[in-house]
Amino acid sequence: MKLKIYASWIIIFYTAGLFSSPRIIIDNRIEDLNGFPSPGRGYSMSSNTLQSMCFKSVTTTKPTFDLSYDIEEISDDYLSKLLVSGKNRIQNTRLNNFIKDYYSTEETSGGRKYILKNLVVKAEVNQYYYSMDETNSNLSDSVKELLKNRQYVTFFNSCGHFYVRSVGTFSTYYALLQYRLTGTGDDEFRSKLEKGLFNFYDESTPLGEKGKEAVSVSRELRDDAIYRGLKVYVQGIGLSKGEPVNLIPVNIQQFRTTIQEAVKLMQSPDAGLVNAIEVVPWMENPEFGRILLSDDKGSGAEQFIRQQKIEENTGVITEIYRKSKHQLELYNISSMCRRVIVDEFADKTEGSLYRSFYGQGTKPEEEVREFTLLDQVIMKKIIDDKIRKYDGNRTLFYNLSNENDENGYITLNDYIRYFHVNPSERFLDINRFYLYGNEDKENDGALRCINQLHSNLDQVTFRDIPSCVEALKDVELNSLFLDQYCLPKPVQVVYQGDEEDAKKNPGRQDKSEQRIIIPEKPKSLEDIGSLQDIIEDNSEEGSPAEDSGGEKAIESFQDMVD
Repeated sequence: MKLKIYASWIIIFYTAGLFSSPRIIIDNRIEDLNGFPSPGRGYSMSSNTLQSMCFKSVTTTKPTFDLSYDIEEISDDYLSKLLVSGKNRIQNTRLNNFIKDYYSTEETSGGRKYILKNLVVKAEVNQYYYSMDETNSNLSDSVKELLKNRQYVTFFNSCGHFYVRSVGTFSTYYALLQYRLTGTGDDEFRSKLEKGLFNFYDESTPLGEKGKEAVSVSRELRDDAIYRGLKVYVQGIGLSKGEPVNLIPVNIQQFRTTIQEAVKLMQSPDAGLVNAIEVVPWMENPEFGRILLSDDKGSGAEQFIRQQKIEENTGVITEIYRKSKHQLELYNISSMCRRVIVDEFADKTEGSLYRSFYGQGTKPEEEVREFTLLDQVIMKKIIDDKIRKYDGNRTLFYNLSNENDENGYITLNDYIRYFHVNPSERFLDINRFYLYGNEDKENDGALRCINQLHSNLDQVTFRDIPSCVEALKDVELNSLFLDQYCLPKPVQVVYQGDEEDAKKNPGRQDKSEQRIIIPEKPKSLEDIGSLQDIIEDNSEEGSPAEDSGGEKAIESFQDMVD
């Protein structure tokens, strides 16, 4: 049984250039935004980032919403269709994650194994047409000043090349109903359950033949639910903060009330998670265009060409800023990640893997500083012999993209090898070359492009400047390791010579020791490259699958090696 209440939805298909025409964004860029895309806020298409609010005031329209309320059985076919891309992809992803947390097909109770039936109840509100009224939304005074002074680069760098015109959101309340199949009366129970959720009759209506005890529908359903071990898991997403209500039902009658209360919390314009935004180029804003062309006495065609050059050239400069900033961000992340490993975990004593890569540190013949409280040799011996040091092969760290995947764990020594082959300073070299280019070549480097564009934004075109064309090309950055393993988060920390962890977790200990049969002090990149051969040898001897462990993962991140 299924009851659905819903209005209509308009899907807009479009084709547009980088710096022109409004567009609707409904893909996973929505989930990657760096904040809430409220109407009027600036937006950068090239980096998918929200920029400053550049309107002094924003007037919005009253939104429209769709409501749907249904119950469906969870099956393999249902799950396969759930994640099909489309306008409901973000909602369906949330629903899929909820189902994965609680979905089960069998359980054991009283020594007997039962098959489980799973039903999902979903009440959802989709809200759209929450748009800004541009005729009553004015630019801020500081923005007007920038435009009048022709500070176009500063404007676009602060406000982006687009702004958010409208926002679509969704709010939903899920319930997963899970009960045992007994082989008798299974279909009847499901029918009663659906009637209990969607009925419009008086629950005190008696059943059965005349003269028998009157039993209400809800009483009969409750007894059958207890017999079948009915469980209910609920989750609300994107609800507004309103009057306190009970969103955790304890019976079918309360469940219907809970749905009604949850829907009330979904109808506020400020409620919901964003699942669609419409972004518009600033060039199409009437007030922006009026200020930009206020002193232009040229023809319509000339004004169009000038406007297009300003938009495209400032877009190129903004993109150069973005790329340079990203390169420096990777340097900062890499540097912080390396600092955590070196300062907090790495064994830096003589003979360690760290020292085999980075030298032996302080030389004995160096002069003792006056502020040294103890003899340097004595201090060094205390550090080397007395202070506990982490075991580089048994101290493990998560893959942050999936902390449940043990095959993604890597060791402390994996980190040390990675940063030896991929030093943080490499990103600074990439950034220097990107901005300044090759000193032996003319018209090279992104800064040369900026210099040639900046003072002639409305006269030249970036397409005629070789350094600009070169600056827009992709710069290969090896950031996959940083994305998945930085900043380090330890799974387990083991000290050298400490066997306690092996006693507590014999399975994990065996697995990690099988993974770490490697040369103890690799002296060169060739030694590091031979790790894969060792892993394959271990595989043949019955060690875990060849994808387990960090060494193979480390190989895939070494494409920055010259």
